[in-house]
This record gives sequence, structure tokens and C-alpha cells, in this order.
Amino acid sequence: MAWRRTAVFLIIAISYLLTNYGGVRSPDSEVVFRTGLSLARRLSFAVERPLSWRGFGLARGRDGRLYSIFGPLESIVLAPLIRIGDLIIASGLIRGADIRPSHYIDQGLADFIGGRTVENPEPHRLRFIVSYLYLLIGILNSIIFYHIARRFLTEAGSLFVVTLYSLGTIAWGYSGTLFSEPLMILFILASFLLIDSRPFASGFLLGLATMTHITGILFLPFFLLYLHLKKGRPLVYGCGAAIPLILLCLYNHLRFGNPLETGRGISEYVYSYFVPPGPGLYGLLFSPGKGILIYSPAIIIGLLGWRLLHHKDPILSYCLIGTILLRILFIASRSDWPGGFCLGPRYLLPLLPFLLLPTGFLFERVSYKAVLLIPAFIFMLQQLYLNLGEIFSFFHIMKFRLIRSGIDPFQGYPIYLRWDTAPICSILKGKPGPYLLTNPIPFTLMLISLIIILYSETGQENR
Repeated sequence: MAWRRTAVFLIIAISYLLTNYGGVRSPDSEVVFRTGLSLARRLSFAVERPLSWRGFGLARGRDGRLYSIFGPLESIVLAPLIRIGDLIIASGLIRGADIRPSHYIDQGLADFIGGRTVENPEPHRLRFIVSYLYLLIGILNSIIFYHIARRFLTEAGSLFVVTLYSLGTIAWGYSGTLFSEPLMILFILASFLLIDSRPFASGFLLGLATMTHITGILFLPFFLLYLHLKKGRPLVYGCGAAIPLILLCLYNHLRFGNPLETGRGISEYVYSYFVPPGPGLYGLLFSPGKGILIYSPAIIIGLLGWRLLHHKDPILSYCLIGTILLRILFIASRSDWPGGFCLGPRYLLPLLPFLLLPTGFLFERVSYKAVLLIPAFIFMLQQLYLNLGEIFSFFHIMKFRLIRSGIDPFQGYPIYLRWDTAPICSILKGKPGPYLLTNPIPFTLMLISLIIILYSETGQENR
């Protein structure tokens, strides 16, 4: 029934809203935000004020100005949200609110860890508002993923899959971070939704994903292969994808004089380079601080149900396996495979919807739904636990602890490979994360009600 679907999405939205930090906490996101700020205020991609972290995230263009090395599309999307934030601030609606510090404004990180009030709250207020507006991206991801699932599954199976993705994986923790991954996932999922019916629009959307984060292009070869094997129109898809890619090359050429130069190659800061994939594979899959099987164990259900997806559509199964393996191997072969101070393996986040899609087939197959609903509830409790802490400051605290012990946190990445510095073990020993949620007990009851809704939906379909 429609009310159950509405209730599920409403609980997802409330969960994202209540557990959001309310600010920008990553240096990557701060650079992207400042680019969006420049677009909103001056219609320029040039950033006037660099971070205090010298050289990070910016490169000097051929006109002598500083430009972001990150994909331009998230900054373009942020620009209207920033304008809305300006209007809300001008209205005085949150003038007296006790705003959390954004970490890379002045001494924001130190103020947050030390529990101090910021001296100039205005830039923090703007980031506070935009971080809540940005939650819409994560909610839209859940809605689009639901429509993808409905192509293969019943209403009950689709709602189970979407709930597991939205609240049972690290997708929850990234919903308000202003990292580019949620927006990239939005375009990837929209592309996949339209891949059979509207290949040109589908390709265009995947091109937009690449304009958001360059690794979006890793989905292109297997999406093209899928259309080829399905006797679709891969050439039309490729033409659609080419338009944003050409615009991205033009954007790079205008800034740096080279269509393939994003700024990373000429920046004074070294970001990443290719390395043997072995350590990265262990880190991405199993490590205490970043392993996807530790921070999103719900994918195990997806792996158990993969045979059912393969039976339903073997071409789709093979293409998704290729996409998943390519991305994991590529990220593992980069020196920056951890993705920085963040929750779990950030660069594997776009794989989660595809890894979880088979859970719906398994959910429909088992007769006793509690076999899957109980683990799903446990996974949601795990994500609630992780979201009750503040992940960015937690890793900074762990970094300083290792340095005091004479250990370099980044030489071999011990900060991500040790259990005593892993957020899964001790994130609540750091600072609290949510701005609005102060008591998790009523919130847990809401999650229980969500499980009841999912169970009642299966009963409705059985009748």
C-alpha cells in the first residue's frame, strides 16, 4: 500500500535529518563549497580564499587564479543551495541558534574538539543550512533506487532493499557530509534506471556523474557492454555520455590549458599515485578502519542472494560483477585508497546499491521474513551507533594519539589498520555527531516501527 511506501521514505528522511552534523567537516568538501560560493556570489569558478592547509585542493590556473581540483558539478549544484542559505540567514530564522563549527573555517576543528564557541558564526551558519539542504540528494538516491528495484522485485522486496541501503549501510553516514559521492550516486542510479528505455539520457546522466567525480567514468565500459549484450543502443548511450565529458574537457582547458588536466598534475600537493593493489584490497575489504565488510556488512546478504539475480538476468549479473571488480581493483591500486578521514571506504560507496540489489530476491524467496528482517535491524543499529559519533574529529584525535606514541599515522596507514584506532570499536569515545538527535532510544523505537512496516507489507502481499 502507498502509505507504507510513504512511511518508509519519511523515516529515512527523518533519520538523515536527525543525525546530520550540520556543517562542512572535510577539506575536500570545503574546497568544493568555496567554489560553489564563488559561483553563487561572483559567477566564477575561481576560489579567492584557499584553505589554511597550504596547497590542498587547489591549483593555479593559466590566468593566475586558484581553481578546485575536484569535479565542477557538485559546486554548480551547491550554488543555488548557497543562495537559499543566504536568504534564510537574511530572514533571521536561525540567528540565535547554537551552530556547530565547520572544521576548515578559521580554527573550526579545534573549536569543535575543545567545545568552544566560534568567534565569527556567519560562515558556519551558511554551511550549517546547506548541509541540511544537501540531505535531499541522499533522499532522492533512495527514491531512485526504489524505482530501480521495482523493475525486478515486488513492492515488499523493493522497500526492503531500499531500507537496507539507506539505513543499513554507510550511505546513511554520508548523507549530509557534502562529499561528492552522494551526488555521483544520484546520477549513476538515474543512468541505470533509464539505461534500457532512454539510452541517450542515461548516457548523459553518467557523464554528469563523471563531472561530479572523475571515477564515475569507471561505470561506462560495463554499462556500454550491458547495452551491447542486450541488443540495445550503446552508440546512442555513448553519444549522450560524450556531451558532459566534452564540457568537462573544455572546463579543464579553460582553466589549465589542457583538456585532461584537472589540476592534480600541477598542484603543489601530491594527492595520489599508482601502487600495488594488495594492501589496498585488504584495507578496502577487511581493515578495522575502512573495510566495507566491517562498515557495511549488509552486503553479505547481497552476496548470498547474487545467484538469484544471476538467474533472473545473467547479462546484468556479469556486467555488475565487472563494474564492482573494476572499481575495487582501481581504487586499491591508488595510494589514496582510504579516502581520507571519513566513515568506511568512501570510494566504494557507489557500489553499495548494486551490491544490495540481490537482497530483494533473497527476501522474496525466504518464507520466514524474520530471517532477514532481524539482521537488517542489527545493521541499522550498527549504522546508528556509527552516526552517534563524529567521524572526522575522531580520526583527528586518533592521529594525534598515534603521533604522541611516535607512530606516523600515514606511513602504511596504521590509523586505518589498527583496531584501537578504528571507529567501529570506539567512535563514541570521541565527540558526539548529530546536531538534533540527543536521545537515541526514541529513535531506535522508530527503527523498530520501520521493521514492523516492512513485515506488514509482506503480509499484505501474501494475502
